Amino acid sequence: MHWLAEAGFDQAISQFLAEEETMMREHMAVLEAQLPFKADNLNDRNAG
Repeated sequence: MHWLAEAGFDQAISQFLAEEETMMREHMAVLEAQLPFKADNLNDRNAG
């Protein structure tokens, strides 16, 4: 936890972090769909 000298700055940081979390989750979903390294691929390789 951090202490902020500016009283209104905590709201700006909270909003930024909420938006950043949304954007990162969306980005991770895109990467999971496009990257070749998936759990299913690893399981297929181990079975053969």
